Amino acid sequence: MKIGDLVKSINPWKKYNPWMDFPDENSIGVLVYVGDNVLIVQWADKSKAEATEPDSVELYNESR
Repeated sequence: MKIGDLVKSINPWKKYNPWMDFPDENSIGVLVYVGDNVLIVQWADKSKAEATEPDSVELYNESR
């Protein structure tokens, strides 16, 4: 992942419980910072950017 990528949120527990629905999933955002163990994402539905772990987001469209 790199700065400017469109990402969506995923719940890290989804890999252990794939049948469960999590209400905080599928928010769309843009990566504004990529560090070793932290990403900062500007979410479309929030006014402030938030720090998050790399395993809690995935690329929205990986075909690019």
